[in-house]
Amino acid sequence: PIASTKDGIVHEVMCRGPRGKSNGVLKAGETLSLQFDSAGAVHEGGHCEVSMSTNEKDWAVIRTKLTSCFVDEEALNIKVTIPKEAPSLENVVIAWTWVNAAGNREFYMNCMDYSLEGVEGGKIEGPQMVIANYPGYPTIGEFRHSADPRLDLYQNRPMVVITGDGSSAGGNQTESVTDAPTTTAGETASATPTDGGSNPTDTPTDLPGPSPTGDEPAPGASTSTGSDSTPTNQPGKCKPKTQ
Repeated sequence: PIASTKDGIVHEVMCRGPRGKSNGVLKAGETLSLQFDSAGAVHEGGHCEVSMSTNEKDWAVIRTKLTSCFVDEEALNIKVTIPKEAPSLENVVIAWTWVNAAGNREFYMNCMDYSLEGVEGGKIEGPQMVIANYPGYPTIGEFRHSADPRLDLYQNRPMVVITGDGSSAGGNQTESVTDAPTTTAGETASATPTDGGSNPTDTPTDLPGPSPTGDEPAPGASTSTGSDSTPTNQPGKCKPKTQ
C-alpha cells in the first residue's frame, strides 16, 4: 500500500515516485490487460479503479469495479479499454488504485507512463478518481466485516475532462443513483451504482468467504503490452499488454 490508517502515515507518494519515460504508444479504443501477481493476498476484494491523467492531479476514471475487485470472474486479470474518443497525448499516466475490503485500512496505487495515439479534437472524460484511507481523504472501513462500503464516494464526484493539449478541468458532479448500502459478511451489496459517465462501473456482487488479511502483501500490479517494457513510477512492477 502507499498509505495505511494503521499508523496514519504515507508510505509512498501518489504514483510512488516521479514520472519515467514512456513505455510505448497506446491507441484510442484498444484494450489493456492488467495482470496481478498471485502471490499476494486479495484482502477479500474491494473497490478498484483505472484512471488516466496528464498532470497526476486530475484523474479521469475509465473503469470502476465496486466490492468485487480480485474476487469475481476476472480475478487477477482486469481488462480496461482506452476511450475510443481519446485525443493524442505525448504523455499520459495510467493509474490502478484499490481500496481493500478487509484487513488494515489501506490505499494501493501503481502508475504507468505512455504516449497516446488518438483522434483529432478528442477528449477523455470520466469521474474524478476516489482516494481513501490516505491522509487528508475519507476512510473506508472493513466493509467485508459490517462497515459501510462508502459507495456514495463513487456516486457523487466531479467529472474530469482531458483534452488534446493535456489540460484537465472539473465538470458537473455525477448524479447519485441510489443510497450506498451497508454490507455485512456474507451479504450482497444491493445498490447498482454507476460512475455517471460513459465509463463502465461494475455492479457489486456477492462477497466470498474469508481470505488472508492483516499485514500480508497484496497482489503485485502488472499491466501488460506486447513488450517487456517497465512502467514508470513503479519500476519493475508492470508489463504492458494490449489487445
